[in-house]
This record gives sequence, C-alpha cells and structure tokens, in this order.
Amino acid sequence: MEAIDGRLRRLSCTRVQRSIVGGYEWLPLILRKMMKQANNILFLAGLFLLIAGITVTQPMVNNNLKNKMMNIGIPEKNRQKISNRLNALLANEFALFAKTNKYHWNIEGKHFGPLHTLFQKQYEMIAQIIDGIAERVRSLGFKAIGTLVEFVEYMTIVEEPGKNPDERTMILNLLADQQKIINQLRNDIDFAMDKGDAGTNNFLTDIIEKHEKMAWMLRAHFSEQ
Repeated sequence: MEAIDGRLRRLSCTRVQRSIVGGYEWLPLILRKMMKQANNILFLAGLFLLIAGITVTQPMVNNNLKNKMMNIGIPEKNRQKISNRLNALLANEFALFAKTNKYHWNIEGKHFGPLHTLFQKQYEMIAQIIDGIAERVRSLGFKAIGTLVEFVEYMTIVEEPGKNPDERTMILNLLADQQKIINQLRNDIDFAMDKGDAGTNNFLTDIIEKHEKMAWMLRAHFSEQ
C-alpha cells in the first residue's frame, strides 16, 4: 500500500508540474512580443530624433553653404540694401523704356522721322540697361523684380495712360524722366560706395554716362524745333 501511495503522490506532482508549465506556455511568446514592441518604439524614437536633427541642422547647413558660395567681401545686409536700390532703379528704367516705346510708336509731326529714330535708339539702349541691372542684382545674390505689379510698386516715374502729347511735350517728358533717373543714379552710386560695393559703383557710373548722353540728345532735338 505504501508503495502504491508513493507512486500516486509522484504521479500527482508530475501532473501538477505539467499543468503549471502548460498553463504558462504563452509567457515566452508574450515576452518576445513585448520586447519586439519595445525595440520598435526605440527604433521609432531614434528615427524621430534623427529626422528632427536633420530638420534643425539643415537650414544651418544651407546657410553655411550659401555663405561660403557667396563670399565677395560685402556683408549680406549691405548686398540686400544695394539690391533693393537696384530694383527701384530697374522699375524706373522699365517705366522710361515703356514711355519711350510709346512715343516712338505714336510720334507725329514734321519731325516724325528723326524723333522716331531717336526714340528707337533710346529705348533699345534702355533695354540693355534693364538687363544689366537685373543681372547685377543676381550677382549680389538676390532676385530681380520682373512683373508689372512689382514695377508699379517700386517706380517713381509718372505714367500718362491715354495721353499722346505733341512732339515737343514728348521730348520734355522724356528729358524730365532721364534727369530723374540721373539724379537717382548719383544717390545710388554714393550709397553703393558707402556700403563697400565698388563693383556696383562702377556699374552705375557707366549707366549714368549713357543717360546723360540720352538727355543731351533730347535737349539737342528740342532746341532744333
């Protein structure tokens, strides 16, 4: 009997052990899932920090690269101010270009031939000046204006829509606008030199000579009438 009771006790313990182990067979699986999720969370957290770091440092990298690529001995704030002045000049040049073109198309009177030719030569010269100013703005690292809305915002030359004056008034109007740009250029030349931009100073000096010549031509034609 004692031998039977012993076997029964051992059998009972074995079943209990199997029951306990069997009841927790899911534990390793759950632990593996939890570890996998934890790894995923750590991975996502690391990825987030990496992206955040790139987002923060990218503008700094771009600025550093921009500064290295644009190192011509003139501080950016000075180049910005000079570019703003050049864009204002660009707007007035465009306004004068448009007015000279209009007068070239609509000139009438006994001096039609020479004035028609004169106005054409002048608007062609102004077109070259416009292109040069825009490229100078780009050389300083900024954008040149180029829409009618922007030109109207910047320009100080007065337009006269719907009006077609006589030939003498055309000459006087263009002369007044030429002289206005000449005075604007003188101020811009001094400003550029004050900001340490000898290149723009020389560039504008060449332009003022062209406008002074155009103004002289207009005076000469006016005195002949």
